[in-house]
Amino acid sequence: MNFKGDTYGVITKKGAKDLITELQSYFNNSSNVFYDLGSANGDLLLYVNEMTNLKSITGIELHKERYENSLKKITNSPRISLINKDFIQVDLSNANIVYLDNTAIPKDICNQLFQNLPKDCLLIACRRIKCSYMSDYKKTNPIEKDYAKSYSNWYITIK
Repeated sequence: MNFKGDTYGVITKKGAKDLITELQSYFNNSSNVFYDLGSANGDLLLYVNEMTNLKSITGIELHKERYENSLKKITNSPRISLINKDFIQVDLSNANIVYLDNTAIPKDICNQLFQNLPKDCLLIACRRIKCSYMSDYKKTNPIEKDYAKSYSNWYITIK
């Protein structure tokens, strides 16, 4: 991937709670699988683990240092796993919920990801990813992040 990823921000605990509440039909299903693409320091993984009963929670982080920092934070959490890899190279065929803060990720990478997501997967992104059914995107209520106090996400169910 041609992405340096030097700029990133993270969703706050309040933001995670608001997002989970708004999209509770997905987050309340204990058989669902959650992926955080570009999981940074792992905070969102910990919040989702604390606030839901999802089957599994996986963070994928390309940058070695961020990945190693999140490994230190995430202990004794059997539902959480971490992968140090380019998310485009990871099999997401079992995903039910995918979170992507794609603010600084090139559009071509986002479009490639979109094509690889399974049918009926909920994609939550900070900016819309081009697709044939763009009008199906919905906007969340504002979600608190450490770089913006009232910043909505876009979400869509893959058809």
